[in-house]
Amino acid sequence: MLGIEKELDKLEVFNILMPESRAHCRVDLFREGDKIVFGGEEYLAFLRVTNSYNKTRVLRFDLGFCRLICENGVIFGKEAVSFTFCHTNEEIGKEIEFRVRGDKFTKLREVFISTCNGLTAYPVKREKAVALMARALEIKFGLSRKGKVLEKAHEKRDEFRDRGETLIWKYFRELGENAYAVFNASTDYASNPEEGKSRHLIDTYQRRVGKWATIFTDQAKAGNFDLDRHIGKYSGYFAESAA
Repeated sequence: MLGIEKELDKLEVFNILMPESRAHCRVDLFREGDKIVFGGEEYLAFLRVTNSYNKTRVLRFDLGFCRLICENGVIFGKEAVSFTFCHTNEEIGKEIEFRVRGDKFTKLREVFISTCNGLTAYPVKREKAVALMARALEIKFGLSRKGKVLEKAHEKRDEFRDRGETLIWKYFRELGENAYAVFNASTDYASNPEEGKSRHLIDTYQRRVGKWATIFTDQAKAGNFDLDRHIGKYSGYFAESAA
């Protein structure tokens, strides 16, 4: 993304996120060469442009990273760029001058690599992994409800557990039993809704995982880190489902 304002002709569309109503749209753009290598894996930097037709979304630009081997995306580090415009002609004007400062992108790359290192260094036991994944995604199951609504909440929790276990085992085998594998399982879940599932939460989940990754590594580095306390209520959710 360095010098992006001078090489707009080199940008390519990577992904498009849009609800069925088409009320708003998110377009991911990348430029060949904007890659980061971590642990022998390549991550592609991308620019997400958000806009709407009905003023429900301001025009904004965010930087994210995508693991090339499986195209799992994450919006990572709001400090890199948070550039927004209200959706009015008066605010936007005829032209928009948009620049991603090189030092900001460099900082984001450093934070990304540092965070991945911190996640890799933290071991996670299998029995805690799915709950930690739910914590990373901040899944809202609605398990405090009653009656038929509670039955639906249990079904949602059980569906997440089944898919979460599949993803966790996959990435544990590939990357080891650590928080970095949980991070990858979470971005996989965020970026690839199952067939028949809505895509409208992709952006939300990708942002949550990016936020969680930095919070987790910061807390783990600070000392006296308690994984169970970090997972919080989600431990109880999955202990109940296993009972």
